[in-house]
Amino acid sequence: MEKAIAQLKKISRQHLTERKILVMPSVAAGQKFLQLATAEGLNCLNLRVETVERLAEEVASSSGEQGNPTMITKQVARLLLWQIVAELQGEKRLSYFSRPEMTGGVIAALSGSLYQLRLAGYNAAALAAEHFISREKGQDIIELMKEYEKVLHRNNYLDEAELYHKAILLLGEQESKGESLYIIPADLPVVYLSREFLNRLTTVSLKYILPALTVVGLKQPRQVYAPASAQIGSKTSSLAYLFDPANCPADLNKPAVVLSKAYGESNEVRAVLQQIKSKGFSLDHTAVFYSTVQPYAQLFYGLSRYYDLPITFGDGISISNTAPGQLYFSLLEWVETDYREPVLRNLLTSGITKLAGDQAQTIATVLRQSGIGRGRERYLTVLNHQLGKKGRQQANLVTPLQLTSDLVAGLFKLLPEADQQGMVAGGSFVSGLRKIVNDYCRLEGELEVEACSLIGEELAAIAVHLGVIRQEQLLSLLRGLFKESRVGASLPRPGFLHVSSFQQASYIRRENTFIIGLDSDRFPGRGTADPVLLEGERKQLGRLSLKTERSQDEVSQLAGILAALRGSLYFSFSCYDLLEERELQPSSLLLQVYRLVQRDPTLGYADLLISLPAAAGFIPAAEAALLDDNQYWLYYFGHNQESNRAIDLTSLYPDTARGELALAHRLQGRFNQYNGKIEVEPTVLDPRRNKQVFSASRLEMLAACPYKYFLQFILGIKAPLELEYNPACWLDPLTRGALLHRIFELFYRELAARKERPSLTGHINRLYALVEELLVEQRREVPPPSEIVFERERAEILQSCRVFLASEAAHRRVAVPAYFELTFGLERGIALELAGGEQIWLSGRIDRVDRRAEGIFDIIDYKTGSTYGYKQSEYFKQGRQLQHALYALALEKILEQPVSVELAGYLFPALAGEGQYFLKPAVTKNASREDVRAIVRILLDLLASGTMLMTAQSADCKYCAYQVICQPNEQELLSRKQCRNSDDQAIVALRRLEQFV
Repeated sequence: MEKAIAQLKKISRQHLTERKILVMPSVAAGQKFLQLATAEGLNCLNLRVETVERLAEEVASSSGEQGNPTMITKQVARLLLWQIVAELQGEKRLSYFSRPEMTGGVIAALSGSLYQLRLAGYNAAALAAEHFISREKGQDIIELMKEYEKVLHRNNYLDEAELYHKAILLLGEQESKGESLYIIPADLPVVYLSREFLNRLTTVSLKYILPALTVVGLKQPRQVYAPASAQIGSKTSSLAYLFDPANCPADLNKPAVVLSKAYGESNEVRAVLQQIKSKGFSLDHTAVFYSTVQPYAQLFYGLSRYYDLPITFGDGISISNTAPGQLYFSLLEWVETDYREPVLRNLLTSGITKLAGDQAQTIATVLRQSGIGRGRERYLTVLNHQLGKKGRQQANLVTPLQLTSDLVAGLFKLLPEADQQGMVAGGSFVSGLRKIVNDYCRLEGELEVEACSLIGEELAAIAVHLGVIRQEQLLSLLRGLFKESRVGASLPRPGFLHVSSFQQASYIRRENTFIIGLDSDRFPGRGTADPVLLEGERKQLGRLSLKTERSQDEVSQLAGILAALRGSLYFSFSCYDLLEERELQPSSLLLQVYRLVQRDPTLGYADLLISLPAAAGFIPAAEAALLDDNQYWLYYFGHNQESNRAIDLTSLYPDTARGELALAHRLQGRFNQYNGKIEVEPTVLDPRRNKQVFSASRLEMLAACPYKYFLQFILGIKAPLELEYNPACWLDPLTRGALLHRIFELFYRELAARKERPSLTGHINRLYALVEELLVEQRREVPPPSEIVFERERAEILQSCRVFLASEAAHRRVAVPAYFELTFGLERGIALELAGGEQIWLSGRIDRVDRRAEGIFDIIDYKTGSTYGYKQSEYFKQGRQLQHALYALALEKILEQPVSVELAGYLFPALAGEGQYFLKPAVTKNASREDVRAIVRILLDLLASGTMLMTAQSADCKYCAYQVICQPNEQELLSRKQCRNSDDQAIVALRRLEQFV
């Protein structure tokens, strides 16, 4: 680097006023190089930085011809190739590429290979089928190249290769005056066409080559502009002999080198920050260079947000970290998942849109409660139906519904719908997507604006080339369009830690440098072979780089960068893959560093691994390196610092202290405030005093687990009802149960009207026809995910109905169905008398009432699940099964006449229940009437006294939605059983339920 700067200073002095152009890999790299040179006394008068491509554009635009061609991006070129492939496949003009489905990944690989061929100077005319391992493959590539060139010519387009061709042609036609002086680094990366252009450009102009540092023992990369010529000087780092440590002169500068390892990339990144903190490094005196952009850039970005760290990113950050990127990908996900409602709702509540927080939450609430689920056609149908319904009933709900309907209608207007064949107007879709991102996205800061602009420009560029296209292909194209896009690339700034890939590190000099990601998998890596252009074909063609060369070039580039660095160098690698659970080995470059430091070229990997300190893990190694509270506790408890366990955790985390106290008391097995004994005002909870209407299921829950009752009915904690999309499932259990109830009701109403008894042979066809009718309605309400899923569940429902009819016909019951879906007590409830003149008000719905004789009935409740938890021998099940008994008592009130219930119970008509009956003698004919009243009174006394014990039976927790709150284990269940042996009056009363089997 010193030699290059000295040469540049000399050139600048000799040609002070002349126009000088410094040709660099990027403008950013040129700016960084000039900053270093200026600090060494460079005079930059009349000196500007250009890239080879920008120089070619300058030449091409100076032709003066009318209708200047349009420069296209790689994304547009990829789209054009996709369309060419589709057209040629349709015309059966391809043989080798006729079979593979043209997904985004396949097109990206094919497009990348053709791009390399063109930059290497090959066009259709210069290629021969014999260049390729398969003649068919060669002919297809030539055909694709020919059609691609036609499209460029027809539309007056330029890609990068065509730009160089045009610039070279113009330079040959024009008389060059050599007005500029060109300064080109010897290690400037070039390809065939860019080298040809530079040579033609500088034919009659002064040209200077800046020397590049030679790394001893390494072969120079083939695709650089000129051979390296810088000599090793006294100021050169000993790392210039990285690959020839045996001959390293003793008088060379020896940078301080530290080698380390870590368990996984996240710990490797965190270890860098820990070292910066523990060693007191200034952020703007420190740089971090990684071997691969991902996951390291993302990990640093996450920590920068978490710790509010000032970090500049040389490669920028993924566009998916920005609001426009998140909105873009969320919209694609919404369409890809058949417009799932939770995806749209999450999009609205994520804070990435311009909608105000309360407005977004209002719309999200409407969507959650709508029951839309998924399916584009359901949104406006459901919302407009609810809008009309609410408009008639509750005017205050119209505005949120209208707001939601307007938003959805606006989105659908911009995103055209695919037809029945899955085809969509691609240009209109992309233009609409662009407008949504532009109009709806929240833009806060330069990053958001840059991301929005990038998305808008790329979508506008491809929209004009899209016609009708299969929606699946379009979404694949759009998802890949910005998959690797990055924004916010920055030069190092004062006060900021700088993080970038090592390829960006050539002209950055800071006192402390971390080189990370040096495991053998990543650097130089195994190398990925081109899936289109094989290594043998690349050798045959001659101008293309080989996989082995690319790996060697990376090693050479990083070695050259290391040789130019000063100050302290920290090398690290991940020694363990946490996802695949396997060990990782250090890079060969790390071994060379270790050999150089030890001045022993015979050392091997075993020596290196033994010399390394313990791997950085989740538990920090030193107190001085702690970054936050989490690491604080991990350090002290992880290192078993007994002397520090006396730290007053309760003062720092009072909620944790209260939780530990509660747990300790709960595990004592005594009835106290931590085990369900709460202070309550009886008039607030006791329905005998406040006349609150109860249901049978509510009382059964109180008997099974008073704590669950407490959570649901007293605290009002309920899991949100989500209409989740499952590609393998159509109807959830509740919906399927409701559908079967409706089928059975309508079927028996028809039989009752005709005064017929159920017959399997006589009525199965009518029952099936009824099922088909209701399935049409159900399908309209909730579309199935696929025809396969629909047919499977349709068959299951038909089988369940057959089981139901067969069971009904086989029993030949005396009773005849008389009442169906008999609803009672919805508004005020019906009063059930208890002992001592007390009452409880009940509501519910009886699925079916069968008449045995005048005034004598049976009560049947359908259970469309399995018979799990039900036995013929259990009548009340300690209060857990009360519905049949309560409904029997309620029927006396409902019919408002003297009635007698002979049997009451449950029918399991579906496949899982096998058509079984569990009918029991009714409580209206014997002493059981008093039993049910006693059970209800015990339960209400528990409620009034605030006895909210948790269940002691693990079976009650198996399908409970509140497991996430109480999470019972064996020790917890044992404690609960001990608690139920308490001599507390309320517990003694609770134990009385055990006699009601």
